[in-house]
Amino acid sequence: MKTKSNTWTVAVISLLVITADLIQILHNANLTLLPNLPEFRMLTDLIRVSIHVALITMWGFSLYHRIVQMQARWYLCGIAILMLFWLHLKVLKYYIVMDVNAVRYLWYLYYLPLLYIPLFALFAALFLGKAESYRLPRWIHFLHIPAAALFLLVLSNDLHQLVFRFPADAAVFSDHAYQRGAGYALVFIWFAACSFLAFCIMFTRSRFYRKRKEFLPLILSLALSMTYILTYMVNFPLTVFLAGDSSAACCLLFAAVIESCIYCRMIPTNTRYNEMFAASVGNNAQIVDASYRVRYASGEAVQIPVEKMKEAENGPVMLGEETILHHMPIAGGHAVWVEDISELSKLRRELTDTQEELIERNAMLEYEYNLEKQRKTVEEQNRLYDLLASSTRKQLDQISLLMQDYEAAGTDTEAGRAILSRIAVLGSYVKRKKHLMLSVYSDFNIAEGELKRAFAESLHYLQFMGVRCTLYVDTGRHYLPGTMAAFAYDFFETVTETALDSLTSMMVTVSEVSDVFRVRLIVGCGEDLRVLQKEYPAAMIEASDEDEWTLVLPLKGGTAG
Repeated sequence: MKTKSNTWTVAVISLLVITADLIQILHNANLTLLPNLPEFRMLTDLIRVSIHVALITMWGFSLYHRIVQMQARWYLCGIAILMLFWLHLKVLKYYIVMDVNAVRYLWYLYYLPLLYIPLFALFAALFLGKAESYRLPRWIHFLHIPAAALFLLVLSNDLHQLVFRFPADAAVFSDHAYQRGAGYALVFIWFAACSFLAFCIMFTRSRFYRKRKEFLPLILSLALSMTYILTYMVNFPLTVFLAGDSSAACCLLFAAVIESCIYCRMIPTNTRYNEMFAASVGNNAQIVDASYRVRYASGEAVQIPVEKMKEAENGPVMLGEETILHHMPIAGGHAVWVEDISELSKLRRELTDTQEELIERNAMLEYEYNLEKQRKTVEEQNRLYDLLASSTRKQLDQISLLMQDYEAAGTDTEAGRAILSRIAVLGSYVKRKKHLMLSVYSDFNIAEGELKRAFAESLHYLQFMGVRCTLYVDTGRHYLPGTMAAFAYDFFETVTETALDSLTSMMVTVSEVSDVFRVRLIVGCGEDLRVLQKEYPAAMIEASDEDEWTLVLPLKGGTAG
């Protein structure tokens, strides 16, 4: 279908070109086939010029829609604009402007397209194969200088006649009688050099595989263009007769050369989708129109129901267990492609199996962790129990012996009540010691009030034994290190147990003096408390009065200072 469309396009363009050329040939031959009327000749010339302008205009629009690289697109469209400018100059020169001097300068303006068409072709070639963000090197833009200089040389020809030399006796300078000078040779060299470089760059940068037969249109168009230019320069009669309109002929030949480069894939375009899709392998894609009729399809494309294509507009559609249909709207239709997800499905199954295996392993690890946690918890509880039991073993043994003495003494005797008081004093220590030991083990600080309540409870039970007790705790802090509090309470308990048999009074003071915590005990008893000096070497122990002892223990951190 696309091949037929191209064939019809070429046929119509060829018919229009031949029609315009036949009009020119008939005018040149002065045949009687055409009415020899100025109005009729003007009308046919207008038709011929309109054909040329229409062809170049449509060609420019086709370049804009076909060329892929943005910067190259603008330069090639610029070539089409220069051609249109050239054709309009011709209309002004031959049909509108009558002043001979103005006509001559219109002729000079012909060389603006002649100088810049090859330069724009060179710039376009430099952009081929580059990214949209690519910019030409700065030095390349210096090529505008010789082009502008040559154009100014042509425009100022009346002053120096270096480009065109007119007869010395000529009353008016005209393009009907002149000779080409050295400046014209420079213009021709510039045109040839830029064109040659452009073709070389296009050829080397085109990375497509090219068949030999694809070069045939390019070879023919180049050969025809070079033949026309050379023969026209020497005023070859047949060339002048068949294509005397050099402006139109050059524009059409230059356009044919560029189209041949596009055909040879030296200039990338976004056409020839049918060949691209047919040669495409490893994919299953199609381009359909708005009615979902297939326009282009890859070599491995399969037939897809129209209902599935419409359904895919709302999201991917499963065509089977291993394939999924995708959709993307494009100008004038839709692009659809089928994705093979067999590998993904296989990978998903493997991931699912792995996930189930990991879930089972995690459940087993969690069960083992819980068992280990329970075991560690039991071990820790046993260790803490052993730690508490070992720290209060002495008191527990004493309580056990006192219970035996209490059972032997009886419940209603004075001795029995005294034994119970001693048991209560020891029991309160065991109770409070447990809380302090847990704080020491966990490296927690304890509130000052907790230490105060521990002393108060022990002193409370001593009062039942008739002991006069006084307590003062004021460290100036809300919290105390657990080790220090436990050590202070142990010191109090050791002194209490040592003096318990003859204890009559107990005054406890816990305070901070000169940044040092200290425990101060004033004990009334008949026991010699100096025996505690060995166990607490940092303590100051002295007899204040008869049967009264003063003990001071400084504390730093959690030990005796």
